[in-house]
Amino acid sequence: MIHGILFPLYLLCLIYIAYANRWSTFRWIVGFLVGFLPFGTFIFTAYLNKKGWR
Repeated sequence: MIHGILFPLYLLCLIYIAYANRWSTFRWIVGFLVGFLPFGTFIFTAYLNKKGWR
């Protein structure tokens, strides 16, 4: 049940951040897809930090 609440919240945050930081469509899609992988969001965040993207 908690996953059913947290995943839509993750997507809403992803949309807000992508819009606010003017992300490309590719980066937004990658952010969406890693949400389906176990611990994918942690890998995506580490990748963004390594590249210096916000």
